[in-house]
Amino acid sequence: MRSIAITGGSGFIGGAIRRRALVDRRAVRLLGRSRPSGGFLEKWERVDLTEEAALSHAVEGAAALIHAAPYIGSDLQRSLATNVEGTRRLVAGCREAGLTTIVYVSTTGVYGLGPHRGTSEDAHPKPASALSQARLEAEQIVLAAGGVVIRPHLVYGPGDRRVLPSIWRATEIAGGLIEEGNALISILSTDALAVQVWHVVDSLLSGRVVSPLILNAASGSPSSVRVVVDALVRATGSKRRLPSVSLAKARPLLLNSGFSIHQIEMIAHDNWFKSALPTIAGKTWLDAPGFGLTIEDEAWYRETLAPFRR
Repeated sequence: MRSIAITGGSGFIGGAIRRRALVDRRAVRLLGRSRPSGGFLEKWERVDLTEEAALSHAVEGAAALIHAAPYIGSDLQRSLATNVEGTRRLVAGCREAGLTTIVYVSTTGVYGLGPHRGTSEDAHPKPASALSQARLEAEQIVLAAGGVVIRPHLVYGPGDRRVLPSIWRATEIAGGLIEEGNALISILSTDALAVQVWHVVDSLLSGRVVSPLILNAASGSPSSVRVVVDALVRATGSKRRLPSVSLAKARPLLLNSGFSIHQIEMIAHDNWFKSALPTIAGKTWLDAPGFGLTIEDEAWYRETLAPFRR
Protein backbone atom coordinates (compact mmCIF):
# COMPACT_ATOMS: atom_id res chain seq x y z
CA MET A 1 0.00 0.00 0.00
CA ARG A 2 1.47 3.36 -1.04
CA SER A 3 1.53 5.93 1.73
CA ILE A 4 -0.08 9.37 1.86
CA ALA A 5 2.30 12.18 2.78
CA ILE A 6 0.98 14.70 5.33
CA THR A 7 2.44 18.05 6.37
CA GLY A 8 1.32 19.58 9.66
CA GLY A 9 0.73 16.22 11.36
CA SER A 10 1.49 17.71 14.77
CA GLY A 11 -0.80 20.70 14.27
CA PHE A 12 -4.45 21.35 15.04
CA ILE A 13 -5.97 20.36 11.70
CA GLY A 14 -3.11 18.24 10.40
CA GLY A 15 -3.14 16.29 13.65
CA ALA A 16 -6.82 15.46 13.17
CA ILE A 17 -6.12 14.30 9.62
CA ARG A 18 -3.32 12.09 10.93
CA ARG A 19 -5.48 10.63 13.72
CA ARG A 20 -8.20 9.80 11.21
CA ALA A 21 -5.63 7.96 9.12
CA LEU A 22 -4.76 5.80 12.11
CA VAL A 23 -8.44 5.03 12.72
CA ASP A 24 -8.82 4.01 9.07
CA ARG A 25 -5.52 2.07 9.19
CA ARG A 26 -3.99 4.06 6.37
CA ALA A 27 -0.28 4.12 5.58
CA VAL A 28 0.96 7.67 6.09
CA ARG A 29 4.25 9.51 5.89
CA LEU A 30 4.59 12.51 8.19
CA LEU A 31 6.56 15.50 6.91
CA GLY A 32 7.81 18.03 9.44
CA ARG A 33 10.70 19.55 11.34
CA SER A 34 10.34 17.04 14.17
CA ARG A 35 8.58 13.74 14.70
CA PRO A 36 5.09 14.33 16.18
CA SER A 37 4.45 13.02 19.66
CA GLY A 38 3.22 9.43 19.46
CA GLY A 39 4.27 9.18 15.83
CA PHE A 40 6.36 6.05 16.27
CA LEU A 41 3.89 4.00 14.20
CA GLU A 42 4.27 6.20 11.15
CA LYS A 43 7.11 6.92 8.77
CA TRP A 44 8.58 10.37 9.26
CA GLU A 45 10.63 12.59 6.95
CA ARG A 46 12.33 15.73 8.22
CA VAL A 47 11.02 18.66 6.20
CA ASP A 48 11.33 22.38 6.92
CA LEU A 49 9.30 24.40 4.43
CA THR A 50 11.41 27.51 5.11
CA GLU A 51 14.70 25.86 4.13
CA GLU A 52 16.17 26.04 0.63
CA ALA A 53 16.32 22.30 0.11
CA ALA A 54 14.91 19.88 -2.44
CA LEU A 55 11.81 18.10 -1.15
CA SER A 56 11.31 15.42 -3.78
CA HIS A 57 12.85 12.80 -1.49
CA ALA A 58 10.15 13.47 1.12
CA VAL A 59 7.27 12.60 -1.20
CA GLU A 60 8.88 10.09 -3.53
CA GLY A 61 6.73 6.98 -3.85
CA ALA A 62 3.74 8.53 -2.06
CA ALA A 63 0.29 8.22 -3.61
CA ALA A 64 -0.82 11.71 -2.57
CA LEU A 65 0.12 14.73 -0.47
CA ILE A 66 -2.10 16.46 2.08
CA HIS A 67 -0.62 19.88 2.81
CA ALA A 68 -1.95 21.12 6.16
CA ALA A 69 0.97 23.09 7.60
CA PRO A 70 0.14 26.79 7.22
CA TYR A 71 1.68 29.63 9.18
CA ILE A 72 -1.20 31.52 10.81
CA GLY A 73 0.66 34.12 12.86
CA SER A 74 1.12 37.83 12.19
CA ASP A 75 4.75 37.82 10.96
CA LEU A 76 4.50 38.66 7.26
CA GLN A 77 7.96 37.37 6.38
CA ARG A 78 7.32 34.01 8.04
CA SER A 79 3.96 33.83 6.31
CA LEU A 80 5.54 34.37 2.91
CA ALA A 81 8.40 31.97 3.66
CA THR A 82 6.10 29.18 4.84
CA ASN A 83 2.80 29.67 3.06
CA VAL A 84 4.04 30.85 -0.31
CA GLU A 85 7.66 29.82 -0.85
CA GLY A 86 7.33 26.68 1.29
CA THR A 87 4.30 25.57 -0.71
CA ARG A 88 6.13 26.37 -3.94
CA ARG A 89 9.08 24.18 -2.91
CA LEU A 90 6.78 21.40 -1.75
CA VAL A 91 4.85 21.38 -5.03
CA ALA A 92 8.12 21.47 -6.98
CA GLY A 93 9.23 18.42 -5.00
CA CYS A 94 5.99 16.66 -5.92
CA ARG A 95 6.54 17.48 -9.57
CA GLU A 96 10.09 16.09 -9.48
CA ALA A 97 8.85 12.92 -7.75
CA GLY A 98 5.99 12.46 -10.22
CA LEU A 99 3.31 12.96 -7.55
CA THR A 100 0.23 14.68 -8.99
CA THR A 101 -2.43 14.21 -6.28
CA ILE A 102 -2.15 17.21 -3.95
CA VAL A 103 -4.75 18.45 -1.46
CA TYR A 104 -4.16 21.78 0.27
CA VAL A 105 -6.14 22.80 3.37
CA SER A 106 -6.65 26.56 3.05
CA THR A 107 -9.23 28.94 4.54
CA THR A 108 -12.37 30.88 3.62
CA GLY A 109 -10.38 33.92 4.73
CA VAL A 110 -9.33 34.29 1.10
CA TYR A 111 -12.88 35.47 0.28
CA GLY A 112 -12.31 38.59 2.36
CA LEU A 113 -14.57 40.52 4.70
CA GLY A 114 -18.21 39.56 4.97
CA PRO A 115 -21.00 39.40 5.46
CA HIS A 116 -21.08 36.09 3.61
CA ARG A 117 -24.44 34.45 3.09
CA GLY A 118 -24.05 31.25 1.12
CA THR A 119 -20.81 32.26 -0.57
CA SER A 120 -19.78 29.43 -2.91
CA GLU A 121 -16.53 28.30 -4.47
CA ASP A 122 -16.99 30.39 -7.61
CA ALA A 123 -16.90 33.67 -5.64
CA HIS A 124 -13.96 35.91 -6.50
CA PRO A 125 -11.36 35.99 -3.68
CA LYS A 126 -10.75 39.37 -2.03
CA PRO A 127 -8.24 38.76 0.78
CA ALA A 128 -8.46 41.45 3.45
CA SER A 129 -5.11 40.72 5.11
CA ALA A 130 -1.55 39.92 4.13
CA LEU A 131 -1.93 36.49 5.73
CA SER A 132 -5.02 35.65 3.66
CA GLN A 133 -3.26 36.95 0.55
CA ALA A 134 -0.37 34.56 1.24
CA ARG A 135 -2.80 31.67 1.65
CA LEU A 136 -4.41 32.59 -1.68
CA GLU A 137 -1.01 32.58 -3.37
CA ALA A 138 -0.38 29.12 -1.91
CA GLU A 139 -3.73 28.01 -3.33
CA GLN A 140 -2.77 29.28 -6.77
CA ILE A 141 0.48 27.29 -6.66
CA VAL A 142 -1.40 24.10 -5.78
CA LEU A 143 -4.12 24.67 -8.37
CA ALA A 144 -1.54 25.37 -11.08
CA ALA A 145 -0.08 21.95 -10.29
CA GLY A 146 -3.50 20.32 -10.73
CA GLY A 147 -4.27 20.01 -7.03
CA VAL A 148 -7.38 20.46 -4.90
CA VAL A 149 -7.94 23.26 -2.39
CA ILE A 150 -10.26 22.76 0.59
CA ARG A 151 -11.43 25.93 2.38
CA PRO A 152 -12.82 25.44 5.89
CA HIS A 153 -14.24 28.42 7.79
CA LEU A 154 -14.23 28.09 11.59
CA VAL A 155 -12.87 24.81 12.95
CA TYR A 156 -13.14 23.67 16.56
CA GLY A 157 -12.20 20.74 18.77
CA PRO A 158 -9.48 19.67 21.22
CA GLY A 159 -6.36 21.69 20.51
CA ASP A 160 -8.30 24.82 19.47
CA ARG A 161 -6.74 27.87 21.10
CA ARG A 162 -7.94 30.47 18.61
CA VAL A 163 -11.49 30.00 17.31
CA LEU A 164 -13.91 29.29 20.16
CA PRO A 165 -11.60 30.85 22.79
CA SER A 166 -11.69 34.08 20.75
CA ILE A 167 -15.49 33.99 20.49
CA TRP A 168 -15.74 33.39 24.24
CA ARG A 169 -13.25 36.14 25.08
CA ALA A 170 -15.01 38.60 22.75
CA THR A 171 -18.32 37.86 24.47
CA GLU A 172 -16.75 38.43 27.88
CA ILE A 173 -15.12 41.72 26.86
CA ALA A 174 -18.24 43.01 25.09
CA GLY A 175 -20.33 42.17 28.14
CA GLY A 176 -22.73 39.97 26.19
CA LEU A 177 -23.71 38.63 22.80
CA ILE A 178 -23.31 41.08 19.95
CA GLU A 179 -26.74 41.82 18.46
CA GLU A 180 -28.25 38.89 20.41
CA GLY A 181 -25.74 36.47 18.87
CA ASN A 182 -27.93 36.12 15.79
CA ALA A 183 -25.07 36.09 13.28
CA LEU A 184 -24.93 32.78 11.39
CA ILE A 185 -21.55 31.13 10.89
CA SER A 186 -20.15 28.05 9.19
CA ILE A 187 -18.36 25.94 11.79
CA LEU A 188 -17.23 22.31 11.89
CA SER A 189 -15.13 20.04 14.04
CA THR A 190 -11.60 18.96 13.23
CA ASP A 191 -12.83 15.37 13.08
CA ALA A 192 -15.49 16.24 10.47
CA LEU A 193 -12.95 18.20 8.44
CA ALA A 194 -10.48 15.30 8.55
CA VAL A 195 -13.11 12.89 7.22
CA GLN A 196 -13.84 15.28 4.35
CA VAL A 197 -10.16 15.68 3.49
CA TRP A 198 -9.68 11.92 3.32
CA HIS A 199 -12.82 11.53 1.23
CA VAL A 200 -11.42 14.03 -1.27
CA VAL A 201 -8.11 12.16 -1.38
CA ASP A 202 -9.89 8.84 -1.97
CA SER A 203 -12.09 10.43 -4.65
CA LEU A 204 -9.04 11.80 -6.46
CA LEU A 205 -7.17 8.51 -6.35
CA SER A 206 -10.21 6.60 -7.61
CA GLY A 207 -10.93 9.10 -10.37
CA ARG A 208 -14.35 10.12 -8.99
CA VAL A 209 -13.16 13.72 -8.68
CA VAL A 210 -11.17 15.56 -11.32
CA SER A 211 -8.74 18.30 -10.33
CA PRO A 212 -7.83 21.15 -10.21
CA LEU A 213 -10.71 22.00 -7.94
CA ILE A 214 -11.69 24.36 -5.12
CA LEU A 215 -14.06 23.12 -2.40
CA ASN A 216 -15.44 24.88 0.63
CA ALA A 217 -15.50 22.48 3.56
CA ALA A 218 -19.03 21.24 4.21
CA SER A 219 -20.26 22.31 7.63
CA GLY A 220 -23.95 21.57 7.26
CA SER A 221 -26.52 24.14 8.34
CA PRO A 222 -24.96 27.36 9.69
CA SER A 223 -25.08 27.87 13.45
CA SER A 224 -25.77 31.11 15.28
CA VAL A 225 -23.12 32.64 17.51
CA ARG A 226 -25.64 32.32 20.34
CA VAL A 227 -25.84 28.54 19.89
CA VAL A 228 -22.04 28.31 19.98
CA VAL A 229 -21.67 30.48 23.08
CA ASP A 230 -24.53 28.72 24.87
CA ALA A 231 -22.72 25.41 24.31
CA LEU A 232 -19.57 26.89 25.82
CA VAL A 233 -21.54 28.21 28.79
CA ARG A 234 -22.82 24.70 29.45
CA ALA A 235 -19.38 23.18 28.97
CA THR A 236 -17.78 25.53 31.48
CA GLY A 237 -20.56 25.12 34.02
CA SER A 238 -21.22 28.86 34.03
CA LYS A 239 -24.57 30.06 35.38
CA ARG A 240 -24.33 33.44 33.70
CA ARG A 241 -27.08 34.82 31.50
CA LEU A 242 -25.62 36.71 28.60
CA PRO A 243 -27.41 39.93 27.61
CA SER A 244 -27.43 41.36 24.12
CA VAL A 245 -25.11 44.26 23.35
CA SER A 246 -25.07 46.44 20.26
CA LEU A 247 -22.23 46.23 17.78
CA ALA A 248 -21.72 49.98 18.25
CA LYS A 249 -21.04 49.42 21.95
CA ALA A 250 -18.99 46.24 21.52
CA ARG A 251 -16.72 47.39 18.69
CA PRO A 252 -14.57 49.95 20.61
CA LEU A 253 -14.27 47.60 23.60
CA LEU A 254 -12.98 44.81 21.38
CA LEU A 255 -10.69 47.04 19.32
CA ASN A 256 -9.13 48.37 22.51
CA SER A 257 -8.56 44.77 23.64
CA GLY A 258 -6.62 43.82 20.53
CA PHE A 259 -9.34 42.34 18.33
CA SER A 260 -9.10 43.22 14.64
CA ILE A 261 -11.99 44.57 12.60
CA HIS A 262 -11.99 41.27 10.72
CA GLN A 263 -12.29 39.24 13.94
CA ILE A 264 -15.19 41.39 15.09
CA GLU A 265 -16.98 41.17 11.75
CA MET A 266 -16.68 37.38 11.79
CA ILE A 267 -18.99 37.07 14.81
CA ALA A 268 -21.07 40.22 14.40
CA HIS A 269 -22.35 39.48 10.89
CA ASP A 270 -23.35 36.39 8.94
CA ASN A 271 -20.40 34.39 7.64
CA TRP A 272 -21.58 31.11 6.18
CA PHE A 273 -20.59 29.31 3.03
CA LYS A 274 -22.05 26.83 0.59
CA SER A 275 -20.05 23.75 -0.37
CA ALA A 276 -20.05 21.65 -3.52
CA LEU A 277 -18.54 18.78 -1.55
CA PRO A 278 -21.83 17.06 -0.60
CA THR A 279 -22.88 17.13 -4.25
CA ILE A 280 -19.74 15.50 -5.58
CA ALA A 281 -19.35 13.19 -2.60
CA GLY A 282 -22.84 11.75 -2.38
CA LYS A 283 -22.39 11.25 1.35
CA THR A 284 -25.20 12.17 3.73
CA TRP A 285 -22.83 12.81 6.62
CA LEU A 286 -21.17 15.60 4.69
CA ASP A 287 -24.35 17.65 4.87
CA ALA A 288 -25.34 16.81 8.45
CA PRO A 289 -26.13 19.57 10.98
CA GLY A 290 -22.85 21.14 11.93
CA PHE A 291 -22.12 22.37 15.42
CA GLY A 292 -22.13 20.33 18.59
CA LEU A 293 -19.62 19.69 21.38
CA THR A 294 -18.60 16.15 22.26
CA ILE A 295 -17.58 15.13 25.79
CA GLU A 296 -13.95 15.50 24.70
CA ASP A 297 -14.66 18.96 23.27
CA GLU A 298 -16.34 20.07 26.50
CA ALA A 299 -13.41 18.89 28.60
CA TRP A 300 -10.97 20.76 26.38
CA TYR A 301 -12.87 24.04 26.43
CA ARG A 302 -13.61 23.82 30.15
CA GLU A 303 -9.86 23.79 30.78
CA THR A 304 -8.88 26.19 28.00
CA LEU A 305 -11.48 28.84 28.85
CA ALA A 306 -10.86 28.75 32.61
CA PRO A 307 -8.49 31.79 32.56
CA PHE A 308 -11.12 33.86 30.72
CA ARG A 309 -14.11 33.09 32.92
CA ARG A 310 -15.45 35.80 35.17
